[in-house]
Amino acid sequence: ELGLMAYDDPLVRFWPEFAGDGRERITFRHVLGHRTGLPGGPLPGTADADVCDWDFMVRQCAAMKPHLEPGTRSEYLAITLAWILGEPLRRVFGADSLDDVLREQVLVPAGIADDFFFAADDAACARAVTVQDGVENYGYTRMNLDVYRRACIPSAYALSNARALARFYTRLCGYDGAAPLIRPETLENALQPNRGSGEPVPDDAALCATWQTVWGLGYGLWGRRGELGRIFGQGGLGGCEGLCDRAMRTAIGYTCSISATACGKPYDLRPDLYRLAGIFTRYSSR
Repeated sequence: ELGLMAYDDPLVRFWPEFAGDGRERITFRHVLGHRTGLPGGPLPGTADADVCDWDFMVRQCAAMKPHLEPGTRSEYLAITLAWILGEPLRRVFGADSLDDVLREQVLVPAGIADDFFFAADDAACARAVTVQDGVENYGYTRMNLDVYRRACIPSAYALSNARALARFYTRLCGYDGAAPLIRPETLENALQPNRGSGEPVPDDAALCATWQTVWGLGYGLWGRRGELGRIFGQGGLGGCEGLCDRAMRTAIGYTCSISATACGKPYDLRPDLYRLAGIFTRYSSR
């Protein structure tokens, strides 16, 4: 909306060091649809301190080799999205830290800067709960490490309460009566499926049976095939969720202190929350 970049700009326009091994063909549209062909996590053996070192991970991502032709298929950039999207964004704004950009452009305008932290300070760390792994260990307890809490890794490891998550989607859409964070047409465009030509949107049965996420421009889209722009959001490490149902004008924020797998009872309350709210998602068939 500021006119600083376009979805089809290659990342190397802003991040020249990213060139090589076909990475120069990766565009912002590819990144936002998780269609880069790059690994979704840090390379095996990367130490925690290095994962939390912005410059180290920027160099690592700039040397990763795509195992697919960029743009062909969606594969979740669960962690590396932080640097692959974040480094060119930081450079576009000419900022020393991406955390400064996110705070100024997102958290403060959304009114959640006191309850959501991409990089936590002393006061936020003092408020953080101790988390535990649940049925399966997905590394959730790394959130207890000070080095992760204080690092800006915007694809994971942020600190927030449920109220701030719901508040973000409320402000994004303007459901509180104030002007939305972005223009409605910009959001509408972001909520269209972002797929390769050989990757059609699955039918309803497949979307439900395998909990597939169809990516828009950054947001996960859930629901029936004909209304994928209705429910959108993003899940979080351990089973947290931030979702918005535009038909119901409802925003949901959910955080947990025990890691839950998808439908991993007794820890995961998400299916019950969505069923009570009447929301069709990847976690329920009705």
